[in-house]
This record gives sequence, structure tokens and C-alpha cells, in this order.
Amino acid sequence: MKVQRSHILNQEKEFKFTPSAMDVDIPELCNNADIKLNIYSVGENYFCHGLINGELTLQCDICLSDYFLKIDSKFDVYIKLNNSEELSDHDKSDIIIIEKNDIDIDFLDYVRDLFLLEIPLQKRCKVDCKGLCSTCGGNLNKESCNHENDSFDPRWAVLKELKNKLD
Repeated sequence: MKVQRSHILNQEKEFKFTPSAMDVDIPELCNNADIKLNIYSVGENYFCHGLINGELTLQCDICLSDYFLKIDSKFDVYIKLNNSEELSDHDKSDIIIIEKNDIDIDFLDYVRDLFLLEIPLQKRCKVDCKGLCSTCGGNLNKESCNHENDSFDPRWAVLKELKNKLD
């Protein structure tokens, strides 16, 4: 996903890429992703706004079923030449540093990071996922289990008596 600097003008120009899961090193990516980059030069530096589209196959942390997560994310990134001057804290976010002698700008790492940031910390197939049955392991979203809870732990008997007294 490289864009040659000589192809970037003062006017905005669109570049399209369709990387595969292997290209971006994200095995959860179902099909090829669609990446659109609109880039223009700002003096010696460049500004890019773009869009990533793709679909990830994830496993629900609650019921262990596979589900699809559609990614449709916009982004803005500033491409800056590596100077000896320090970057402010504001400059450190959404920026790609390139060397003056670089022929092209590589967006691969940036796009990979955008995909990874879209993966939720707790993956859920749906908001109200019921999970798995603790007795038989069945998926409670697909089937209803009517197990009687015979496995009562006697260590909880005192608390059960206290609850009954309070009721």
C-alpha cells in the first residue's frame, strides 16, 4: 500500500487499494478490504483523509460462536518529513513520519493499526448474548436448557438460610 510521492499534487488525488488478510497481516479479515486514500501536498508535507471498509470474522467471548463485524471507518493522517525538530504531543497522533529521500509513502502499518483498533476488547456476537449453559455447554442463544441445579455447594447453605430469613 505504497503511494509514490511524485504522484501527489497540490490538488487532492484519490488512490484505491484492496489488500488481502495476508497483506495486512490480520487473519480475521474475511475478504479483501477496500481502502480509499485522498492525498494532497501541503508544502513539503502531505495530508490524507481516507476510508477503510472490510469485514472481520470474530469469535464471541460469551458463547464462542463466530460472527461478522463490519468495519467502515474514516481517518485523517498527516504525513510529515522527518526533521530534527521535536514533534509536539499534538503532532504525535495520526501522523506518519517519512524521510526526505523516501520515494513513496507506505500506509500498510497505519491501515493495519486502524483495523486492529476496530476490534472490540470484549467480542460479543450481540449485545444480549446469553452465553453457554454451565451444565451441558449448549449455546443458550440457540437452545433452551432445562437442567435442574442438583449440584448445590453445601458451603453456600448458610447464605441461603440468611436469604430465606430476609425474604
